[in-house]
Amino acid sequence: MNDSYFVSLNLESGEELPKQNPKRCAIFNRIAIHAEETVFVTDATLDALSIIEAGGNAIALNGLPTNRFLEAIDEDLKKGKRIATFVICLRAAGNIAKELKRRSIQCVFYDLLDGGKFPSVNAALCSDGKAFRSKIKKAQIKATVRPDNVFDYIESIMPDDMQRFRGEIKTGFESIDAQIGGLYSGLYILAAMSSLGKTTFSLQLAEQIAKNGNDVLFFSLEQSRLELVCKGIARRTAGRFGSNREKGVQSIAIRRGFKNQRVEDAIAMYQYELADKFSIVEGNFGLDMKFIEDYVRNYIERTGVRPVVFVDYLQVIAPRRDIGSGRIIDAKMNTDLNMTALKRLSRDEELTVFVISSINRSNYLTPIAFESLKESGGIEYTADCVLGMQLQCLNEPEFLDADQKKGVGARRDRVEEEKDANPRKIELTSLKNRYGGKMRVNFDYLPDFDLFIDRGIPAKKERNNGALVKTVTGRTV
Repeated sequence: MNDSYFVSLNLESGEELPKQNPKRCAIFNRIAIHAEETVFVTDATLDALSIIEAGGNAIALNGLPTNRFLEAIDEDLKKGKRIATFVICLRAAGNIAKELKRRSIQCVFYDLLDGGKFPSVNAALCSDGKAFRSKIKKAQIKATVRPDNVFDYIESIMPDDMQRFRGEIKTGFESIDAQIGGLYSGLYILAAMSSLGKTTFSLQLAEQIAKNGNDVLFFSLEQSRLELVCKGIARRTAGRFGSNREKGVQSIAIRRGFKNQRVEDAIAMYQYELADKFSIVEGNFGLDMKFIEDYVRNYIERTGVRPVVFVDYLQVIAPRRDIGSGRIIDAKMNTDLNMTALKRLSRDEELTVFVISSINRSNYLTPIAFESLKESGGIEYTADCVLGMQLQCLNEPEFLDADQKKGVGARRDRVEEEKDANPRKIELTSLKNRYGGKMRVNFDYLPDFDLFIDRGIPAKKERNNGALVKTVTGRTV
């Protein structure tokens, strides 16, 4: 017993019953967190004392949530102390291994209870002290020699990882969900030329994800919160499929203060559908990657919820400076570093991160490909899924001609014609997808009302004796 807690033992079951004041509860043997040797992490003090008696070193959480253990580690890290290698012996480990790995701290899991044969660590020691000491030695060797062995991962962590990966997020666009099953944790890139509605599409996608009950953070580095909210309101005045276009109200009019009953109804619908799930983080051209990372992690810590993250857009994240010279690094290196940071954020926090990217002007008249992406090295190799948005006319024969130097003027006129169309005929296609096969969806884009309408999976084009033949591969929504 000490001034923080005391423990007692149920002699009939051998099970330790912690009895403590939660406000005064402390980690037993906390100093061992920065010990040089391997340290066992247990549920209760008697378990830790049993391991110490068997020749190991151990701490006990005594009913504290694991985040208190992680906070203690963070305190020592800030003080520059080395952190021990841990053997996790908790009954409910949760995400503790992932959190330790994110801090570059080695850990393994080890079962000291022989699959439930013993009710407690102390019971295992009392049953056969020699065998128990042998287990402690084996666990110590495992932690120091093979801390990342996949056998341990399969036994202890993989089931939780698989369970989390099943929770795919529906986009709200039927044709996308039908082909790729929704969004998974990972880094998604949406690339397109200017004036095609990248921000509008991403905003509508983000709102639909929030409407389905997922928290969403939308980092807007270019457009204001007022602009984006008015886009969402205008979209609702026109109806989900544009059926009320004749009575719809444009977002620019709403921004200027125009209000009628339809606008008021759309505002009420906007608030009802998104509730507290949707946040727009209004940035500026000085907003950097560290701000995004800190904001996301603080949001998770405050709410206990992992949000879907949107960043609009990649090329305007504030550039980094070289540590040595203090000079701003070049655009390609900046893109690569930011891509790596976004990928790390999505992996460490198990998030879906959706990032908008522009493409090279030199590729405006050609079908979208990796060559179209600005400074595309980091995008091609780092992203889990790359989606390209383009005008449907880029699939016409004159745009597929291998000799792109011919007919430039005619192709440019055709592109401008389609950009002026209302609705604009847009195609979304996957250039890369680690989570499944190819995806291709047609949309009608109504720029007046910031609305994308899912028009289904396009007909597949096949060649038959030199002639193009259309084969229906999907239904129109």
